[in-house]
Amino acid sequence: MPRSRPRYPAEYRKQMVDLVRSGRSPDQLAREFEPSAQSIRNWVSQADRDEGRRADGLTTAERSELRRLRRDIRRLREEREILARATAWFARENGTEAVFRFMRAHRAEFRVATMARVLGVSRSGFYAWLKRPRSARSKADGVLAERIRAMHERSRGTYGAPRIQAELADETVVASPKSARASVLRRRIARGGASRRRSACGGAVRAGPGPGRSGRSPESTLRCRHDAVRRCTR
Repeated sequence: MPRSRPRYPAEYRKQMVDLVRSGRSPDQLAREFEPSAQSIRNWVSQADRDEGRRADGLTTAERSELRRLRRDIRRLREEREILARATAWFARENGTEAVFRFMRAHRAEFRVATMARVLGVSRSGFYAWLKRPRSARSKADGVLAERIRAMHERSRGTYGAPRIQAELADETVVASPKSARASVLRRRIARGGASRRRSACGGAVRAGPGPGRSGRSPESTLRCRHDAVRRCTR
């Protein structure tokens, strides 16, 4: 692979342009100095554009502006993609640690500095979190969330927070109604509703269609299904 040369200073390029305009040919200057004859011709053409002598291309200022706009477009596209991924991620969990987990999972795709700026956290906080061992409570919460998720999937989405809490109690696992309810609701809201299911007591639990069909929101659908499951488990 050829070794790239450093960019010639602007003053040096101006001197070559002045020499060409004084009567020296690019070929003569190329034999005497380091730049190639084609490079010198390009410098002369660009100087003519910058000074308004020709209009067959962009000026130096316009080229700089174009490079800046392209950088801005790349940055905006990256930020948009981060926000799109984060929206789906935070439908399942939220909080500062959830942000850090998102950054850890996506740091091979996005720059850490960009994710930290877009998501409103500090890079130093993220790197400190990476080095920090998980607390016992964090590990226990992770195990509990996984068990709640498994129960909810085994019931095909019909178990509400009270039923899940009762099953956890039967297994001698202590879980607050808030933790079970939050996990179930996050999963259901992320799905945007569910199809017709059979309830644990033999009846049918019908979830209404999402917004745009009958006007029912996912939250109201969840409340209806939660009430139905609670009646069956009394």
